[in-house]
Amino acid sequence: MQWENIRWDDHEIDVRVQWSAKLREFDIPTYGPYTVALTVRARAVLLNMKREQSDSPFVFTTIRGTHYTPSSRTHHWNRVRAAAGLGNTTLYMATRHHFGWYALNVLGLESAVIAEQFGHKDGGKLVEQLYGHPDRARRRQRLREVHDGAYQPASTLRLVHDGGARPMG
Repeated sequence: MQWENIRWDDHEIDVRVQWSAKLREFDIPTYGPYTVALTVRARAVLLNMKREQSDSPFVFTTIRGTHYTPSSRTHHWNRVRAAAGLGNTTLYMATRHHFGWYALNVLGLESAVIAEQFGHKDGGKLVEQLYGHPDRARRRQRLREVHDGAYQPASTLRLVHDGGARPMG
């Protein structure tokens, strides 16, 4: 991620290129350039980050001020993995894959929303297939909540002045 690709006022990040370990250079993302949401918490972290290499275009840098490659992340990931007791869990499985599963099954986000964050162009089919691992009991519970009125979709809520939401009517 590069600083110039963060659109602070829009709360978005443009993903125009990514590091290709195969080519050993930056290349267009697999599914083409895309934009992801910059959440309030992530924005705050980025704004408060100490910039070790103020002249580096990269947000996250190695001690030499360069971008991380898969091989340069290995040392750091191994330390985190060991400290957290994650066994042989790969960085990919602990981050991207976990986020896909968590966003779908725990947060209840639509697969198309998650797919957009991943840069997929298939409307969520790949998310369902690869990242979903749907928790059927949780989905049945979600259905009961919707049916029994315990869950209210956003379209039935109105925003109020304190930033919260209240039932319409």
